[in-house]
Amino acid sequence: MKSMKVNRKQIEKAPRKIMINRSSQQNIYLDSQESEKYRNIFEYAPIGIFYFDQRGIITNCNDTFINIIGSSKKDLIGIEMIKLKATWVVRAVKVALQGSQSSYEGEYISETAGKRVFVKAIFSPVWSRDGRVIGGTGIVEDITEQMKTKIELRESEIKVRKKLEAAFHPEGDLETLSLRDIINIDKFQRILDLFHEVIGLPVALLDSAGEIIVKKGWIEICTAFHRKNAKTAEKCKQSDRKQMNQAIERKIHFSRCENGLWDAVFPLIIGEKTFGYIFVGQFLYQHEEVDTDYFRRQAKKYGFEESAYMKALGKVPRPSKKEVKNIVGLYAELIQMISEQGHANLRLARSFEEQKILKHQMKDALEKADVANDVKDQFLSNMSHELRTPINGLMGMIQLLQDSSMSAEQKEYMDYAYQACLSLTAVVNEILNYVKLEKKSEPLVEEVFSIKELVKEVSDLHTVAATQKSIELKINNPINIPLYWKGDRYKIKQILNNLTGNAVKFTKKGFVQLETNIQNDVYENQKILSISVKDTGIGIEPELVNIVFERFLQADSTSTREYGGTGLGLTISRELAKDLGGTIEVSSNPGQGSCFTLNVPLAPAKYKERPPTEVESVLINPTRRRKRSILVVDDDRIGREVVSKMLEKEKYLVDIAINGAEAIDKVKKQSYDLILMDCHMPEVDGYEATKRIREYEKHTGAKTFIIALTAKALPGDREECLQAGMDAYLEKPLNLGLLKEWMQKIAE
Repeated sequence: MKSMKVNRKQIEKAPRKIMINRSSQQNIYLDSQESEKYRNIFEYAPIGIFYFDQRGIITNCNDTFINIIGSSKKDLIGIEMIKLKATWVVRAVKVALQGSQSSYEGEYISETAGKRVFVKAIFSPVWSRDGRVIGGTGIVEDITEQMKTKIELRESEIKVRKKLEAAFHPEGDLETLSLRDIINIDKFQRILDLFHEVIGLPVALLDSAGEIIVKKGWIEICTAFHRKNAKTAEKCKQSDRKQMNQAIERKIHFSRCENGLWDAVFPLIIGEKTFGYIFVGQFLYQHEEVDTDYFRRQAKKYGFEESAYMKALGKVPRPSKKEVKNIVGLYAELIQMISEQGHANLRLARSFEEQKILKHQMKDALEKADVANDVKDQFLSNMSHELRTPINGLMGMIQLLQDSSMSAEQKEYMDYAYQACLSLTAVVNEILNYVKLEKKSEPLVEEVFSIKELVKEVSDLHTVAATQKSIELKINNPINIPLYWKGDRYKIKQILNNLTGNAVKFTKKGFVQLETNIQNDVYENQKILSISVKDTGIGIEPELVNIVFERFLQADSTSTREYGGTGLGLTISRELAKDLGGTIEVSSNPGQGSCFTLNVPLAPAKYKERPPTEVESVLINPTRRRKRSILVVDDDRIGREVVSKMLEKEKYLVDIAINGAEAIDKVKKQSYDLILMDCHMPEVDGYEATKRIREYEKHTGAKTFIIALTAKALPGDREECLQAGMDAYLEKPLNLGLLKEWMQKIAE
């Protein structure tokens, strides 16, 4: 039979020639027996090919297929494959006989020869000229070596991974490490070379399995005879194992080997595991009487040339016992040092890995904490909205009632109700302000302000509460103090409001006084502005003074029950003072009162007062504001009504919208001097409504002042409003005084 080279492309093409696509309607049957070309491919293919009929019986196969299966052509021809145990073969044959192709890659155990092999197989149908499936063909490739390589590579990867885990992971298993993983073998060989030049005795390092890792100075009787002869070499290995089993502690073990010479053994222990052994020898002691007859018998027994063997015996080192002890002791110290260094390196590597793990865990914990904080902030934001919205309606209605005709008793009840609302608002504000401080998200906003007006505003906020307790609320502003300053007015007012509120709360009789002073210059253009809040209240014990600034704590736990409060006011005030670059000082005498002083560096400013212009007068003076209009946008009916009534009492023209979409439509139909925009509404919220209004104004050239009026007051809410295009931000419940201030600023 002539030889023929067949390439893989021809083989891969062959099945396509045998199985023509039915959908092409070219149902051409090419009998492989009738084609010389494909018969040669069939016979000489480097992969196995076989044919089967409609019953799944093998009708022909090539030699490559026979070799892969490990059987014979006689045993293979006639096999009914649908009865084989290999389910994938049965399934592939049935699929082919149904007119489809299938493939398989994996293990196969030959049922005719029992051979285990990994194969890649493709089963295809064979069609007749009239489009019927009349059998099938199979192409089989032996991939056993590839799979072995993959398995070995996978096992190697697992082994390396385990070694790395053992070396670096704090809880790694040292049992997976070998001596080669712990010490530098090449470096240790150089050390042994140097020591041998001085000491002269043979030395070797064996691992825990008895394999020789490094050696130096082995004598001729070992290399040419004992370790060379199979039987004596086995005796040497038996001696090695026996001595290793006996050397279980960090002690030198001396013993005579099976071949009649001495060894000294010392274990290499790292941590609690023995990784190897240092062998010093072989040798005979200096004054030891050598049993030459024993060695002659041994030479004869194992077929050694006697004269050469006895000559090699004469070259065996003969140190004294003292020399052996010192030499082995030196090697023991050396191996102990290497052992400790290896262990230290291992601990250091594990320490680094542990730090990495801890760092990763800390990062995960911080990320989880950030997520938890975000959830908390979202919850507080929602709670703020849910609390402020009804409080806004309640306080607004109370203020409207206070301005109506009431008896003295009814007015007193309304005052109490209003104070209760203020207290509830203060609690909500303190918690939210504390969240703001944690976020550190509000930058300083510097503006020129009047310290006299600021102190008066703070005083006015607490006038009702002080009057109800018959406490005198006093202000002392020395004339030598500059009137105008440049700084964050909002934060300073917040601090003074907290300090004054505490003073009124903890004072039963007497007075509360706000007093301003200035200290020395801090920089060329800055001075220390000091604002003190003095009271004649209950005072604080000296040892408890610092506690009052701790979060959620008060100097006396009974104070919480008697006076209320969250224990956050002074914490917030201190943090705000730090943000301003200032401090809060406190002095107190129990039973006599306290004095809290805010010291903040500020620059005095010049502020030229002038009479309002005609336009400003129209805005500021209610009697001349006949046509000034305000659009109130809020989805809360009570909130809309309250704000509308309050503004109408101030002589403003008020229009309302129940959501952002309606507000946009109204702005397009008429102009407004001011829009009070709620942020969170259905359909179109306040942010989106503002953006659309600003986009519309680009075409009209107009610019309406928009103030956010929202029940949400968390860090980022103010910035989000400003980014949307709003001009200012007010929190619910609405403070009519603040709204009036903004109306004046709009005019200016």
